[in-house]
Amino acid sequence: TGIPLTSVELTRAFSLMPCHLRIQHPVALSENSEPEPDVAVVAGNVRQYANRHPEPADILLLVEVADSSRDFDRRQKAA
Repeated sequence: TGIPLTSVELTRAFSLMPCHLRIQHPVALSENSEPEPDVAVVAGNVRQYANRHPEPADILLLVEVADSSRDFDRRQKAA
């Protein structure tokens, strides 16, 4: 329930900005790092990312919801 609730609130918070939410999709932080955050708020519209992942300059906010995966995330994803 954490991700849907977060998405609802972020949609409201960013509703007046030219951006959209990406739910569990990759973002390109570097050539070797494409994490899949639970929610990412990225600039622009969905079509802008049809052929590429959002990069740091495109990312307004990243959210990782740790309902039950906190320990896994800290060990496995941090590696």
